Amino acid sequence: MGMADDMRNLAHEIPASYDVRVRRVAELKRETGEMLKGFQTDLKAMATEVRGMLAGFQREREAMASHWRGLVNTMARRRAGGQ
Repeated sequence: MGMADDMRNLAHEIPASYDVRVRRVAELKRETGEMLKGFQTDLKAMATEVRGMLAGFQREREAMASHWRGLVNTMARRRAGGQ
């Protein structure tokens, strides 16, 4: 092949490779959008789960505090000579 043939082939390959790159970039953009939507869905689900866990911790903390207040009152009565 001569230099002219090489240049002609190169001239045909440049637009073809450009189209391939443009299609791939569009495909990557779509895939990225789908991944982001998936992350958002997962994040919302985790937030709901964590919210429930925090509510459970709060209930347990309140129950423990109530129990400790009862113990403090009982010990105070016993120190004062009562039962």
